[in-house]
Amino acid sequence: MLDEWMNTLIDTFSADPALSDIDFSRAFLSEKRPSPLRRPLAVFGEGEIHLSPVASGCGLTEDTLKSLEFPLEMAVYVPAKMGGASCGQIFSRICEALMSYGDGLCLRSVSCGKPEFDRSAGAFLVSGSAGIVLYQKQEEGDG
Repeated sequence: MLDEWMNTLIDTFSADPALSDIDFSRAFLSEKRPSPLRRPLAVFGEGEIHLSPVASGCGLTEDTLKSLEFPLEMAVYVPAKMGGASCGQIFSRICEALMSYGDGLCLRSVSCGKPEFDRSAGAFLVSGSAGIVLYQKQEEGDG
């Protein structure tokens, strides 16, 4: 379920005109990223996953829901010519898109570090995470 959701998120963000200047990818891909980067790149991965049988929070109270909670780990790379400050701006735009994503997603928290220059990528990098809760209706007999 989470792999499918992550792929859908990347496809949706890649097709979003407001994010069209950013490339999106899954963490731990075997393909090598281009160096130096020509466009910003957001790499997504997931942290430790917690499954709850009944949803709570974000205004949802139905017993027929279950939740999946995890940190969406993000690494945002920007070309050196764009400067380190643009890392935070790109990170903020991605978080804004997460807030309006819908489809059972609840954004609980957001955090990021300071931009750093990553010599191996030849780009500025900011790492961060977004606390995500996904709510999904349980099927009959799924409880």
